[in-house]
Amino acid sequence: TYVINLNYVVRYHKTNKEVELTNGEKLPVSFRKEEEFINAILQNN
Repeated sequence: TYVINLNYVVRYHKTNKEVELTNGEKLPVSFRKEEEFINAILQNN
């Protein structure tokens, strides 16, 4: 389980369900939380 600060998200790779952070680290996004995560990114912009 990860807590991600949305200010550090560079991109979301939908095909492999990974989030890329400003430091280059890639973290998985769970299938169950994917929709909630995408909504959070869209609201953060």
